[in-house]
Amino acid sequence: MKIMTGMQLLNMYLNNVIVESKSSGLSPQEIFDNYNLQDIDPNKMYKVDIYYSGALDDPDEIIEYTEVE
Repeated sequence: MKIMTGMQLLNMYLNNVIVESKSSGLSPQEIFDNYNLQDIDPNKMYKVDIYYSGALDDPDEIIEYTEVE
């Protein structure tokens, strides 16, 4: 678990979009539109957990976050 600002969290998602776009052939905008990021406020703090799916050949990075009160 990490504590991150909303801006750091959004930047992490943006970096994932770039990597995913290169590997999938989809445009970055198509991938970014699939993320539900409307509730991330760049000025707030979040607890972020990152783990990976069980797929051995190409595991997906799963990011879960909750706002720090």
